[in-house]
Amino acid sequence: MLVKEMKISPDGSKIVYISDESAGGVYQLYSVNPNGTGRVKISHASPVAGGDVHSFKITDDSSKVIFVADTVSDGNNHLYVVDIGGGNLNPLLPAHPNPYSNIYNNEFSLNSTNVFFNADLNDDDKYEYFTMGLDGSGFANTTPPMPPPAEELGTGFDQFAIGGDYIYFTARGYDSYINDFHIYSYNSLTQTRVRLTEDINLASVNLSPDVEYSPESNRIFMYGDLF
Repeated sequence: MLVKEMKISPDGSKIVYISDESAGGVYQLYSVNPNGTGRVKISHASPVAGGDVHSFKITDDSSKVIFVADTVSDGNNHLYVVDIGGGNLNPLLPAHPNPYSNIYNNEFSLNSTNVFFNADLNDDDKYEYFTMGLDGSGFANTTPPMPPPAEELGTGFDQFAIGGDYIYFTARGYDSYINDFHIYSYNSLTQTRVRLTEDINLASVNLSPDVEYSPESNRIFMYGDLF
């Protein structure tokens, strides 16, 4: 048996984890009380062959778990919500045009009211930003405008983080050399975009897409050939 990821709920009442304890190599989501009692699988009871839970987060009030899984359609990683103790398991994504859609890198951000994610819901491999309430309400496309060349060549968003009203993301070919990564902030209320990294002496800047954000999203850590 292998446990891939484990988190304790904010109120300390539950431990939630991804494990293949029910079937070797099949990773599902479980919750258990801290004293070891009340263990229950909270992801899909009968996942499709090859389907796994890939990532999860617990809501601030410790009542629900949001997770990414391809347990309904193998290879299509979607968002689901379930009660932390099991029950009321529902998909979060609304109906969308692309039948092969995925959550990018199985990653998403969460605050007390909304979930934010990057997915190719409309066109295969064209990733955009979306947000919705934790109950699936208020679904909206919050993608910043993508001017050429990025839009034309299909390049664009990589990592992202949410901090208040701002989305922070890395992108390549957005408004600079097509192969250069830069970091941007985007105000979702005013819909304004600011590039946070700059070219030095008008030369190419190659920034690693593996950027780390502090938990509060008030500092960004990166490496690249800026100098």
